[in-house]
Amino acid sequence: MEDAVPPPRSKDELKVTILVVEDHFVTRWSAAEYLRMRGYRVLEAANVTEALGLASAGTAIDAVFSDVHLGGEQGGNELAQWFGEHRPSVPVLLTSGADHLASSPESELRSFMRKPYDLTLVELWLRSKTERR
Repeated sequence: MEDAVPPPRSKDELKVTILVVEDHFVTRWSAAEYLRMRGYRVLEAANVTEALGLASAGTAIDAVFSDVHLGGEQGGNELAQWFGEHRPSVPVLLTSGADHLASSPESELRSFMRKPYDLTLVELWLRSKTERR
């Protein structure tokens, strides 16, 4: 499956910004660094408040990759709902170690991937949703 993911594009070629939302620093850092190495611009947020601060400020966001459980009152499902209402064209990929936490219905732009996830598969999903941009 080595050829499943295309080679990374240069930062000049790929102008896609991914918002990674995860309350566990090491998990967020790992995903963010992997995506940066693959040529994406990456924004990081530790919770829904930080994520919505970026999104509400008009920051360019082409896709969201978020944990469902973020350790606060709001989590990834609420974040996906906000994007569905305010930025419906932005794809959202939710992740969790517990299947029952992903209560948002999946659609073309809303998906769920169980932890532990393979970052290669995360990137394939992101590319499939953002390659037209």
